[in-house]
Amino acid sequence: MRTQLADQFLGAFAQRIASIGAGVLRTAWHSQHERTALYTGILRDVAGDMELTLEEQLLIVDYALVDATTNVPRVFIESENIAFSAMQEVRKLCCLAAPLKVLLSVCEWDESPGVWPNGSVRRRVLPTRDEFAEALRVMTYSPPSSTRVPLLIHRAYEGDYDSFANFAVASNRAIRRSLRFGFLLAITCTEDVSRIDPAAIARETAHTYLGASRVREQIAACDGWPRGALAANYGDPVRSSVPVFLLSGTVDPVAGVAFTAQAARYLSNSIHVIAPGGHVPFGPCIDLMEQQFLETARASAVDTSCVAAMRLPSFVTR
Repeated sequence: MRTQLADQFLGAFAQRIASIGAGVLRTAWHSQHERTALYTGILRDVAGDMELTLEEQLLIVDYALVDATTNVPRVFIESENIAFSAMQEVRKLCCLAAPLKVLLSVCEWDESPGVWPNGSVRRRVLPTRDEFAEALRVMTYSPPSSTRVPLLIHRAYEGDYDSFANFAVASNRAIRRSLRFGFLLAITCTEDVSRIDPAAIARETAHTYLGASRVREQIAACDGWPRGALAANYGDPVRSSVPVFLLSGTVDPVAGVAFTAQAARYLSNSIHVIAPGGHVPFGPCIDLMEQQFLETARASAVDTSCVAAMRLPSFVTR
């Protein structure tokens, strides 16, 4: 018997498939990568329709002990170095069927006096305002995580900081896995931080939820880091007639639409697409436009009509 959840999924999936043009479908069948991108975009929209959140690669298990004869897993094992942040591993194991499921972790330790007043139970430490704001900043990069922000803030307001902290740890780990911090500092310390006027920090960060902490921490991180030399005209606008595809997210908390629009003024052969999304909008529509631009090297060849059908996912409310 089909469940209500199955009917809801099939209805949302069919509606999203029906809204996709034949050209997008044909493009998706050019390669496995393009089909995967299409599935991801559709399922992200379906998740939003069902008031759920899409999570990719969720059940990649660290270890499995497999029966050599039948090739059937008998024991699934997840490992996490910090017990406090093992929720993702617990979720994986709860979704698996096996005679035995094991979580390997270790107790946290801290040699600072007073940290362990209750034996093996660590005292509760509330985040500082700057720590809370920085965690919030990372969460807002992409709609899959930013859709949870209102709920997490509401729970924190009610005294539940654990939900915010757990999600903040997961978001922070995700961004750390995607970055190479030596490379990041090598670029930003030379090209960005070196051009910051300390006297302007207070004025430029006034009335923002981050305040001056973020920029001052980045300046401190660059203290002593090797820097390259910049040309005297490095900060001048780049003027070019070379074809350029510019993409902005409507809710990008890092590099908003205004920054890209300013750059476009000096790029005479550019197209500036503003799509629903965060720091890097994505989905089948974006993939199709990028492919059109790369194949033709002409801004005028990019069909932006599919952007009108793109939607930001709904906020998570429970």
